[in-house]
Amino acid sequence: MDGALKVNWDGYWEGFMSNPLIEKLRFNLVKGAYQRLLRSIVLPINPKFCELGAGTGKVSRFLGDAYGADITIVDNNSKALTINQEIFKDFIGQHKQIAKNVLDLSALDQHFDLVHSGGLIEHFVTKAREAIIKIHVDLVKPGGFILILVPVRNIWYRILNEGIFKTLHLLDQIPEEPWSLQELESALKRHGGEIIATTMVITELGVLARKTS
Repeated sequence: MDGALKVNWDGYWEGFMSNPLIEKLRFNLVKGAYQRLLRSIVLPINPKFCELGAGTGKVSRFLGDAYGADITIVDNNSKALTINQEIFKDFIGQHKQIAKNVLDLSALDQHFDLVHSGGLIEHFVTKAREAIIKIHVDLVKPGGFILILVPVRNIWYRILNEGIFKTLHLLDQIPEEPWSLQELESALKRHGGEIIATTMVITELGVLARKTS
Protein backbone atom coordinates (compact mmCIF):
# COMPACT_ATOMS: atom_id res chain seq x y z
CA MET A 1 0.00 0.00 0.00
CA ASP A 2 1.22 3.48 -0.85
CA GLY A 3 1.74 5.79 2.08
CA ALA A 4 4.67 4.34 4.01
CA LEU A 5 7.37 7.00 4.22
CA LYS A 6 10.86 5.92 3.18
CA VAL A 7 12.78 5.67 6.45
CA ASN A 8 16.44 4.65 6.74
CA TRP A 9 16.10 2.43 9.79
CA ASP A 10 19.61 1.00 9.44
CA GLY A 11 20.96 4.53 9.70
CA TYR A 12 18.71 5.21 12.69
CA TRP A 13 20.03 2.24 14.68
CA GLU A 14 23.63 2.87 13.64
CA GLY A 15 23.43 6.64 14.16
CA PHE A 16 20.99 8.48 16.43
CA MET A 17 20.06 5.45 18.59
CA SER A 18 23.58 4.03 18.79
CA ASN A 19 24.31 6.44 21.66
CA PRO A 20 23.61 4.39 24.82
CA LEU A 21 22.64 7.48 26.81
CA ILE A 22 19.96 8.45 24.27
CA GLU A 23 18.69 4.87 24.10
CA LYS A 24 18.53 4.56 27.90
CA LEU A 25 16.78 7.93 28.30
CA ARG A 26 14.18 7.08 25.67
CA PHE A 27 13.51 3.66 27.17
CA ASN A 28 12.99 5.08 30.66
CA LEU A 29 10.64 7.78 29.36
CA VAL A 30 8.61 5.28 27.33
CA LYS A 31 8.55 2.79 30.20
CA GLY A 32 7.12 5.46 32.49
CA ALA A 33 4.43 6.33 29.93
CA TYR A 34 3.41 2.69 29.60
CA GLN A 35 3.21 2.30 33.37
CA ARG A 36 1.00 5.36 33.71
CA LEU A 37 -1.33 4.21 30.94
CA LEU A 38 -1.64 0.58 32.02
CA ARG A 39 -1.97 1.01 35.78
CA SER A 40 -5.75 1.51 35.67
CA ILE A 41 -6.66 -1.65 33.73
CA VAL A 42 -6.79 -5.34 34.54
CA LEU A 43 -5.25 -7.80 32.09
CA PRO A 44 -5.85 -11.57 32.02
CA ILE A 45 -3.36 -14.07 33.39
CA ASN A 46 -0.64 -14.89 30.83
CA PRO A 47 -1.88 -12.28 28.33
CA LYS A 48 -0.79 -12.08 24.70
CA PHE A 49 0.93 -8.84 23.67
CA CYS A 50 1.98 -7.69 20.20
CA GLU A 51 4.30 -4.80 19.38
CA LEU A 52 4.09 -3.36 15.87
CA GLY A 53 7.22 -1.83 14.39
CA ALA A 54 8.95 -3.07 17.50
CA GLY A 55 12.53 -2.08 16.80
CA THR A 56 14.70 -3.74 19.44
CA GLY A 57 11.65 -4.86 21.42
CA LYS A 58 13.10 -3.61 24.71
CA VAL A 59 9.71 -2.22 25.78
CA SER A 60 8.08 -5.55 24.97
CA ARG A 61 10.66 -7.37 27.11
CA PHE A 62 9.78 -5.08 30.02
CA LEU A 63 6.07 -5.77 29.48
CA GLY A 64 6.62 -9.51 29.16
CA ASP A 65 8.45 -9.61 32.48
CA ALA A 66 6.02 -7.28 34.25
CA TYR A 67 2.80 -9.00 33.13
CA GLY A 68 3.92 -12.58 32.48
CA ALA A 69 2.87 -12.04 28.88
CA ASP A 70 3.60 -13.98 25.72
CA ILE A 71 5.21 -11.56 23.26
CA THR A 72 4.91 -11.23 19.50
CA ILE A 73 7.25 -8.80 17.76
CA VAL A 74 6.51 -7.43 14.27
CA ASP A 75 9.30 -5.66 12.37
CA ASN A 76 10.95 -6.03 8.97
CA ASN A 77 14.35 -4.55 9.83
CA SER A 78 16.99 -7.25 10.26
CA LYS A 79 19.24 -5.17 12.52
CA ALA A 80 16.40 -4.49 14.94
CA LEU A 81 15.35 -8.15 14.95
CA THR A 82 18.90 -9.28 15.69
CA ILE A 83 19.06 -6.95 18.69
CA ASN A 84 15.60 -8.13 19.71
CA GLN A 85 16.68 -11.77 19.68
CA GLU A 86 19.51 -10.95 22.07
CA ILE A 87 17.23 -8.97 24.40
CA PHE A 88 14.85 -11.94 24.66
CA LYS A 89 17.47 -14.70 24.89
CA ASP A 90 16.66 -15.58 28.53
CA PHE A 91 12.95 -14.69 28.43
CA ILE A 92 10.88 -17.38 30.18
CA GLY A 93 7.63 -16.77 28.26
CA GLN A 94 6.82 -17.31 24.60
CA HIS A 95 8.57 -14.93 22.22
CA LYS A 96 7.77 -14.85 18.52
CA GLN A 97 9.24 -12.67 15.78
CA ILE A 98 7.28 -11.84 12.63
CA ALA A 99 9.57 -10.32 10.00
CA LYS A 100 7.07 -8.66 7.70
CA ASN A 101 5.31 -5.43 6.84
CA VAL A 102 2.95 -4.31 9.60
CA LEU A 103 0.25 -3.59 7.02
CA ASP A 104 -0.08 -7.31 6.22
CA LEU A 105 -1.16 -9.03 9.43
CA SER A 106 -4.80 -10.00 8.88
CA ALA A 107 -4.08 -13.63 9.82
CA LEU A 108 -3.63 -12.47 13.43
CA ASP A 109 -6.94 -10.58 13.76
CA GLN A 110 -8.48 -10.69 17.27
CA HIS A 111 -5.47 -12.59 18.62
CA PHE A 112 -4.02 -10.28 21.29
CA ASP A 113 -4.99 -8.76 24.63
CA LEU A 114 -2.78 -5.71 23.97
CA VAL A 115 -1.38 -4.32 20.73
CA HIS A 116 1.06 -1.44 21.09
CA SER A 117 3.49 0.70 19.16
CA GLY A 118 5.77 3.66 19.67
CA GLY A 119 7.49 5.54 16.88
CA LEU A 120 5.46 3.81 14.17
CA ILE A 121 2.24 5.43 12.99
CA GLU A 122 3.84 8.80 12.25
CA HIS A 123 5.71 7.17 9.35
CA PHE A 124 2.51 6.56 7.37
CA VAL A 125 0.55 9.03 5.24
CA THR A 126 -2.48 9.07 2.90
CA LYS A 127 -4.47 5.79 2.93
CA ALA A 128 -1.86 3.96 4.98
CA ARG A 129 -2.29 6.49 7.81
CA GLU A 130 -5.83 5.19 8.31
CA ALA A 131 -4.88 1.57 7.65
CA ILE A 132 -2.23 1.44 10.36
CA ILE A 133 -4.79 2.42 13.01
CA LYS A 134 -7.25 -0.19 11.73
CA ILE A 135 -4.58 -2.86 12.02
CA HIS A 136 -3.91 -2.00 15.68
CA VAL A 137 -7.60 -2.41 16.48
CA ASP A 138 -8.19 -5.47 14.29
CA LEU A 139 -5.43 -7.47 16.00
CA VAL A 140 -6.98 -6.98 19.45
CA LYS A 141 -9.53 -9.34 20.98
CA PRO A 142 -12.95 -7.83 21.78
CA GLY A 143 -12.53 -5.81 24.97
CA GLY A 144 -8.75 -5.78 24.55
CA PHE A 145 -6.48 -2.76 24.52
CA ILE A 146 -4.47 -0.62 22.11
CA LEU A 147 -1.55 1.53 23.32
CA ILE A 148 0.10 4.02 20.98
CA LEU A 149 2.87 6.57 21.43
CA VAL A 150 3.11 9.15 18.66
CA PRO A 151 4.76 12.56 18.23
CA VAL A 152 2.61 15.66 18.40
CA ARG A 153 3.63 19.12 17.22
CA ASN A 154 3.86 20.78 20.65
CA ILE A 155 6.40 23.36 21.84
CA TRP A 156 9.00 20.67 22.65
CA TYR A 157 8.61 19.14 19.19
CA ARG A 158 9.28 22.54 17.63
CA ILE A 159 12.34 23.08 19.81
CA LEU A 160 13.82 19.58 19.46
CA ASN A 161 12.67 17.96 16.23
CA GLU A 162 12.14 21.08 14.14
CA GLY A 163 14.97 23.00 15.82
CA ILE A 164 17.97 21.23 17.37
CA PHE A 165 17.67 17.84 15.62
CA LYS A 166 16.98 19.47 12.25
CA THR A 167 19.94 21.86 12.59
CA LEU A 168 22.27 18.98 13.50
CA HIS A 169 20.77 16.73 10.77
CA LEU A 170 20.22 13.94 13.32
CA LEU A 171 16.92 12.69 11.91
CA ASP A 172 17.16 13.72 8.25
CA GLN A 173 16.53 10.16 7.08
CA ILE A 174 13.64 9.51 9.48
CA PRO A 175 10.70 11.43 7.95
CA GLU A 176 7.49 11.59 9.98
CA GLU A 177 4.11 13.31 10.13
CA PRO A 178 3.02 14.04 13.72
CA TRP A 179 -0.55 13.36 14.83
CA SER A 180 -2.90 15.29 17.08
CA LEU A 181 -5.01 13.84 19.87
CA GLN A 182 -8.15 14.74 17.92
CA GLU A 183 -6.94 12.98 14.76
CA LEU A 184 -5.92 9.85 16.65
CA GLU A 185 -9.13 9.76 18.69
CA SER A 186 -11.24 10.05 15.52
CA ALA A 187 -9.27 7.35 13.69
CA LEU A 188 -9.55 4.93 16.60
CA LYS A 189 -13.27 5.57 16.94
CA ARG A 190 -13.86 4.85 13.25
CA HIS A 191 -12.43 1.36 13.76
CA GLY A 192 -13.98 0.49 17.10
CA GLY A 193 -11.48 1.87 19.61
CA GLU A 194 -12.24 4.27 22.48
CA ILE A 195 -9.49 6.21 24.26
CA ILE A 196 -9.63 5.67 28.03
CA ALA A 197 -6.32 7.27 29.15
CA THR A 198 -3.68 9.67 27.84
CA THR A 199 -0.23 10.83 28.91
CA MET A 200 2.62 12.96 27.53
CA VAL A 201 6.34 12.25 27.14
CA ILE A 202 8.01 15.51 26.06
CA THR A 203 7.21 15.45 22.29
CA GLU A 204 5.05 12.34 22.33
CA LEU A 205 1.42 11.65 23.13
CA GLY A 206 0.55 8.30 24.67
CA VAL A 207 -2.98 6.91 24.45
CA LEU A 208 -4.62 3.77 25.79
CA ALA A 209 -7.79 2.66 24.02
CA ARG A 210 -10.23 -0.20 24.53
CA LYS A 211 -11.69 -2.15 21.62
CA THR A 212 -15.44 -1.64 21.82
CA SER A 213 -16.66 -3.46 18.71
